[in-house]
Amino acid sequence: ISPAPVRPSLVPVPMSTFELGAMGAITPTPSPSPPVHDTVAVPEGAIATQPTDREKSVVVVLDEQTHRGSDAAAVPPAAPAPDPATPTSLGGVLTWILHTPRLLCAYLGTMCVVYIYSGCQALLPVDLETRFGGGAVAMSILWVIQGVCAIVVQGLLVKWVVKRFGEQLTILVGALAASLAVLALALAPSSTVLWGMVVVFSFSYGFINPANMALFASFGSECNRGTVMGLVQSVSSISRAMAPLISGSLYDVLPLSAFALIAAMGTTG
Repeated sequence: ISPAPVRPSLVPVPMSTFELGAMGAITPTPSPSPPVHDTVAVPEGAIATQPTDREKSVVVVLDEQTHRGSDAAAVPPAAPAPDPATPTSLGGVLTWILHTPRLLCAYLGTMCVVYIYSGCQALLPVDLETRFGGGAVAMSILWVIQGVCAIVVQGLLVKWVVKRFGEQLTILVGALAASLAVLALALAPSSTVLWGMVVVFSFSYGFINPANMALFASFGSECNRGTVMGLVQSVSSISRAMAPLISGSLYDVLPLSAFALIAAMGTTG
């Protein structure tokens, strides 16, 4: 008995895309390329192992350091530590001032130079009306002159003068010039001379206050500079309160004595 013939089975044979395209079945399209990843070449025969606990801890520490380094820029810098040589409390600053002759003299000088301006503010309108019959218009011109001189000096000149000669020399020359102008005001024979001395006085005093504040800003440190500058305003307020009372009382007794005390305060400061 002859064996039955074996029929060929219809098994699909895989064909490439280009072969199907050649037969007209489909249009050949390039297959997308797989994503490229960074790979590490492993030597043949090497065994892939998991990282040890020591290696994991090193990675964690490095990651934390990197994280802290990236956040360092967002954290504001810490405030400077207080200087133990310069106290911060009010009582400590007062004690420090009393034991610092240069700073104590600066505060006393501030009282003197503020007395010049406050005393003249109280006496000039009265003296102008008493000796020369000046009215409201003359007094208004008096304040306008002082304001214009302050604008010119403090807005244009004081920065250059302080930079060129320093704060102390600027205060000294300004106080001496203002004191001489006060004496000339008291002895002015006419209203013309008085107006001229008002200009000299206003121009001279315009240098004092900015230079004085710049001088106090150089004292101490950043920790107590606010207290030091605040005491400057307190001392100035005391002088502003005392000057009109003392100058007005002396003017009623002897007008020249009131102007002489103002000039003496200027030379002392």
